[in-house]
Amino acid sequence: MSLVCACAAAWVAAAPARAETVLAVEHEWSYVGVYQGRVAWWSTDARGRSRLVTWAAGTLERTRVTLPKRALELDLGPDAHGHVAAVYSRCRRPDVACDVYEYNFAARRERRVRVAASPRRSETSPAIWRDRIAFAEDAKRIVLAGRRGSRRVVPGGTRGGEPGQIDLRGSTVAYAWYLRSDRCVDTTGGEKEGSEISEIWVWRAGEHRRVDQACTADFARVDEPTLSAGVVGYMRSAAASSVFRRRSLNGALLGDAALPSPFAAAADGATLAYVRRDPVSGDFVVALA
Repeated sequence: MSLVCACAAAWVAAAPARAETVLAVEHEWSYVGVYQGRVAWWSTDARGRSRLVTWAAGTLERTRVTLPKRALELDLGPDAHGHVAAVYSRCRRPDVACDVYEYNFAARRERRVRVAASPRRSETSPAIWRDRIAFAEDAKRIVLAGRRGSRRVVPGGTRGGEPGQIDLRGSTVAYAWYLRSDRCVDTTGGEKEGSEISEIWVWRAGEHRRVDQACTADFARVDEPTLSAGVVGYMRSAAASSVFRRRSLNGALLGDAALPSPFAAAADGATLAYVRRDPVSGDFVVALA
């Protein structure tokens, strides 16, 4: 991912930030996952090693899952038996030679998930929903794979780009897509050479839809999509403010929730978890809205 930077009626456009519940304070930021009231993220120490940390029902737990280098990507969802699980990649080199792993929180057990068509393929940005895993293959394409060997390549975004973060719910895939473009038009109508366009796409059987896009010429970016029932949510960052935006799967705007200096966000139903930077200490706060 070389281009990657860092209930609907209750969500109204440009809603102010709600009181937050702080779960932890970290020295580095990471993506955050949330499902059925459980939140998880990576805690990175001074040596750059990452540990999977989770919060549920008011209890914080540092799991035994560690990665030798700083980790970012993470997704939570139900495993094949309906238990809450996390999926992520273990890489022998940064974003190269990566394999998908799954951690079952109830059993406290980690295992490799074999979804690649070849051991030479690299799998990143995985997402889980029961017996299916969606992931980016070789940072070029998105694959939806079943545990029994089924495999389908999901259509990508605008030609020339590459996949970013991915989410999966049922057979619906939402993903971010990034591309460099000299055709990135700013708000004054000009063109900015070398700008980046970010897109949010939703794919499901018989339908492939871009629901939003942004351009760095406008100091704007969209990324980190998450799926809930009939809804896709994602971060939309701009120079003046950042929001967690929700749209129906057909693209209709449902509303925005303001986020303070966010680096990551994820939602499951009405539960919104995010990582923000503290303006005084510079540390990263993991919180629930």
